[in-house]
Amino acid sequence: MQLPKDKPVRLKGKAMGDLRERVYKRDEGKCVWCGHNVILERGHWWSMHLSHERSKGANGPDTEENTRCECLNCHIGIGHGYGPSRTKPVPAKPKKAEDGSWVN
Repeated sequence: MQLPKDKPVRLKGKAMGDLRERVYKRDEGKCVWCGHNVILERGHWWSMHLSHERSKGANGPDTEENTRCECLNCHIGIGHGYGPSRTKPVPAKPKKAEDGSWVN
């Protein structure tokens, strides 16, 4: 099914939360650009930022194919043209300490 360009998929509430969880798991809890561990809960310095490959301003949809997991530094840097190259995401696996905290 092809979506019309003027009507992108927009998610809210639980549906957006579910998308965040799927993308977090797919990207293994790591920023796709720098490889830093991120956490799913909000309001923390290392919280996951759900970034759109095709921006919302360009009618990019809220879909798993159009989103990725980023840390705050990469999300802000890339969005303003200062971040790492978009052509070389860093594949990395998350590390979690025995006490449940994230280890970078």
